[in-house]
This record gives sequence, structure tokens and C-alpha cells, in this order.
Amino acid sequence: MIEKGTMMKLRYGFTPIRLLILLVWGVLAIVLTTQSDRVPLVRLMTRTIGSTDVGDAVGHAGLFGVLTFAIYMVLAIKLKREWALPFAMLVTLVLGLVTELAQMGVISRVASLSDLLANALGIFVVGFTVSYWSMLRSRRAFEVI
Repeated sequence: MIEKGTMMKLRYGFTPIRLLILLVWGVLAIVLTTQSDRVPLVRLMTRTIGSTDVGDAVGHAGLFGVLTFAIYMVLAIKLKREWALPFAMLVTLVLGLVTELAQMGVISRVASLSDLLANALGIFVVGFTVSYWSMLRSRRAFEVI
């Protein structure tokens, strides 16, 4: 049996790691989606993953899906998990929209609806997965009681 104080340490003990992951992944997402292909990292990703329309969509979905999960993990520290997930999804959707709009001012970049839809796909896949996982955890808790 886990004591109440121990559970609190487990839940809040990973806060710096969660924040660091969010910061690194957030910067990566912003750089990859708003900078021109003159930036070496952007050029590398464009030539490997983004060389086809399908690869580009998978890259956007993965990038924004992981970003959604990182934001959720940070928000879940202070908010109830039921509120943290929709808020994380909303923040990531807005960020995806802003980065697509920002591409209009970048040489060699074009804002596209397909990229925005791929961002949304990654966000909603993560949202569904986290919701489903939470539902399974709550069912197991009920079965134990």
C-alpha cells in the first residue's frame, strides 16, 4: 500500500523533467514548422520525413501529437486530468494554427490546410489514446474495490 505522502512525491517528483521535455519539444515544433529550409534541421527533416505528402502528414501528426501529450503531462500536475487533456488539445490546436499562419511570412514555406489537418489528426489521436487509457485505469480501480 502506498502512503498518501509517497503518492504526492511520485506525482510531483517529475515536474522538472516534464517541463524540460515540454520546452525542448515545443521549441523543436516551433522551429520545424516556422523556419525556412535554410535552417539545417528543417532541411534535414524536409528531405527525409517531409519529402512526400504522406511523410509530411505523418511528421506533422507525430510532432503535434507528442506536443499535445507533453503539454498534457505538465498541465496534469496542477489541473484535474479531465480538464488538462482538453486544455492541452486546445492549446496545441491553436499553436498549430499560429505556426501555419506564421509560415505565410517565411521564404520557401507555405501555409496549408493539409498540414493543419495533419496537426489536428495527431492531436486527436493522442487525445483519444489518453482518454481511453484513463478509462481503462478507472475501470481497474473499480474492479479492485
